Amino acid sequence: MATSTWPTKSLSIHSASLDRRGRLFLPNQALQSLTWLQSTSPVDALAVLDYPGHLIIKPLVPHRLQIEKAIEQAEQENDIDMLRVLCDAYRRLKIPADRRPTLGNTVVLHLGLVPGMTAHLYVHRVVDQLEVLTTEYRDNLLAGAKIEITEHDRRTGRRQTTS
Repeated sequence: MATSTWPTKSLSIHSASLDRRGRLFLPNQALQSLTWLQSTSPVDALAVLDYPGHLIIKPLVPHRLQIEKAIEQAEQENDIDMLRVLCDAYRRLKIPADRRPTLGNTVVLHLGLVPGMTAHLYVHRVVDQLEVLTTEYRDNLLAGAKIEITEHDRRTGRRQTTS
C-alpha cells in the first residue's frame, strides 16, 4: 500500500512528471480545490522563479497590475537590475485546458534540470497556489525542518521523543 499525507485544507502534496518537451503533468488531486483552475478553458498564470529548484504558480489576475507597475517604474528610473529581476523572476505561464503547461527552457534550468530530459518533481498545493519542487529542494527543506514528536511508550510508561 502506498503512503499518503495527512489531509489538510491548506496543503496537499503530490508527485508529478516533466516530459522531454518541458510539459508538466499536474496531478488532478492538486488542482481540485484551486478555484482559478476550475475552468475547462486555458488559464493565464504567473510563474514565480523563487529559489533554485522551486517554482510558484499563481493566478495571474490579482498580481498582473502590481508587476506591470513595478516594471514601468523600473523603466522610468532606468533601473536595469530591477528590470532584470522582475522580467526574469515573474513570467506568464499559459496553462492549457489539459492542465499540462509547458515550462520552457528557462524555467526548467531554474529548477536545476536539463532541458529535453524527463524528470520527477513534487507539486504542493498551498492554499490557492501551486509550488513545484525538485527532489533536491524538497529534501533540503525536510532536512532543515525536523520536528520532534513526543510519544508515550506503552511498555515502560515513559515519554519518548522521536524525530
